[in-house]
Amino acid sequence: MRQTSYLDALDYLNQALHMTNNDYSYLNSLHLKAKTLFKLDKKTEASHCVHLGIKLAKLVTNQRFMYKFNILVHQIKGTTDQREFVTKLENEMLAYFEQNERKGDYYQCLELLADIFYRRKHYKKSSDYYKTLYHLSKLAS
Repeated sequence: MRQTSYLDALDYLNQALHMTNNDYSYLNSLHLKAKTLFKLDKKTEASHCVHLGIKLAKLVTNQRFMYKFNILVHQIKGTTDQREFVTKLENEMLAYFEQNERKGDYYQCLELLADIFYRRKHYKKSSDYYKTLYHLSKLAS
């Protein structure tokens, strides 16, 4: 059932990619397509979408999608625990999403950082990120 939903989503995303006429919509649809392919364990296809997205995001200087595709690159490769990535995520991307009021992206970064630090057995830091996420979700509701 779940795989069918992802396959249906891919059909709709492909239609959206063919119909869109602005960079933001195209980048957003391409990012969602890459995430969907990743969820379906189609890493090669997902990587192709990600690299295309990075090129376009650089071309139109869209920092938000450069960061979002960068996160997805590391998720696909299984390298989210690498020190350089975590440092960039924590010190650069998280701040960018917070300062630009991209709440959904900000929450995703908080959750990713919490999970990363939990896996590293840095429980205090992980707990701090989860706590921040919890408080922000309470404020939003």
